[in-house]
Amino acid sequence: MDHRIPLSSINVGASTSSAPPSISQRSTAPLQGAPRSTSSALSGLCCLSRSSSTETNGSVSAEETQGQSIGQSVLSGVHSCITSCLPNLEPNLSNLTPEQRSEYYCNQAADYARRSAERDSNGKPLNKKENESLTSKGNVCWDAVKDCAFKAGAISKNRYKSVDAKTDLVASSDRRINNANELRNVPPGHTLGFFEAEVAKSTEPPRIATKPFHVMLTTGDNKAAGHKNGCLEIGNPSGWEELDLSQLKWHKGYFIASPEAKGKEIDLSRLTEQNGHFILAEPNNKKDVYYKAFVVTHRPISEAGKQPSNEASTSAQM
Repeated sequence: MDHRIPLSSINVGASTSSAPPSISQRSTAPLQGAPRSTSSALSGLCCLSRSSSTETNGSVSAEETQGQSIGQSVLSGVHSCITSCLPNLEPNLSNLTPEQRSEYYCNQAADYARRSAERDSNGKPLNKKENESLTSKGNVCWDAVKDCAFKAGAISKNRYKSVDAKTDLVASSDRRINNANELRNVPPGHTLGFFEAEVAKSTEPPRIATKPFHVMLTTGDNKAAGHKNGCLEIGNPSGWEELDLSQLKWHKGYFIASPEAKGKEIDLSRLTEQNGHFILAEPNNKKDVYYKAFVVTHRPISEAGKQPSNEASTSAQM
């Protein structure tokens, strides 16, 4: 099955759409070998067809009618050829900067992730084959993201084989997200990594796990797709799905979650730090609720497999 993204997504700075682009939209992308004068050639055929006929006493001769028919037939044939050929033309990525190429591949992955997660009114996947392929073979969250990137063409076959899904998609040393607003501004096609952290006193750095607790792929509009998202409190235990990340809870630069408080509103001002976690003390001798703290980082999926940042980390690693 051809999973290539519509060529209109190469327009850098705009997220891709699942709706098929029109011919006019496709022709704006930098194409390898695409004719530059298509529109003028089609216009010329139209003009030729029209100018070959002249009205005489309000009627058109048989020869002129035949000329019009031939011109329209040729025009229709050219249009059909262009329509069938354009989707198979590859974008000329050599005309793009490295940053634009990276964004192009990120948009490819985000579009595939989004389409694979689409569901009907009954909650059933609209693209069942693609949806199930991301969660088959005993895949966990990072495996599903890696497979999504490969199936979308965002990473090559050779890199797919060499990349360790658990450690090479995103690292704790990648760019950190400290709050909901920063998360909202992460572009589509970035890998999100959630790393468990032990909160320490303000005079000491936190201890951060070197391997992610959970991994997702951003799809734009403050959303992300992933598999086994139940650990974030807002998703299901299994299945590829797209989630609204505005539901995540943040406190002092950390994403916080507790299986004991799924879906509950909390007063962040009541949280205290204890034994590396945030604790919400409950009145009337009820059991206190412990919130785990997570450091969240992101990296373009097009950079999967790159070496972790060499910059000195301000945090100890677990």
